[in-house]
Amino acid sequence: MGDQHPDTLKSLNVLAELYFNMGKYEQAETLQRECLATRKLVLGARHPVTLISISNLAAIYNSLGRYAEAEALLLEYLALYAEMIGSRHPDYLKSAHILALVYTNLGKYELAESLLLDCFTTSEEVLGQAHPITRSIAHDLARLKEASRSFLFGCSCVPYFALLLLASMVASNSSLFG
Repeated sequence: MGDQHPDTLKSLNVLAELYFNMGKYEQAETLQRECLATRKLVLGARHPVTLISISNLAAIYNSLGRYAEAEALLLEYLALYAEMIGSRHPDYLKSAHILALVYTNLGKYELAESLLLDCFTTSEEVLGQAHPITRSIAHDLARLKEASRSFLFGCSCVPYFALLLLASMVASNSSLFG
């Protein structure tokens, strides 16, 4: 095997994810950038495995507070992924969810809310209400709705939409765990 072998690149990606999960974002970035560059060279920019590296690097940039870079990578990823695999795939939904969080960090609240609503609707249709991706999107959508309502009206009440989302999550927990 060599530096460009798929197994080597997979190991490099796993190590970058490990650093990311440990909060060692600079080390994760270095490895993920190397992995992405090599995957683009060896597999091409449009290969599904290369797309994973793009999304992973965007998540690292988001964690580092480099939101403009994260946004650019995620927009590239989502356009390619939608064209090649489709916008209803769980990986697409996870990355669109991350982009919505990036939009929130950039203060683009209307874009974030619109994207979260689209993600939630699609995820609920494709994966179901109890799926972890759907639940995570619902949680962030409820938080965004609560924050925007508190900001606009100066109250700390949870908006009606957020209550509906939380109630549906509790109901799905009951059906899952009895």
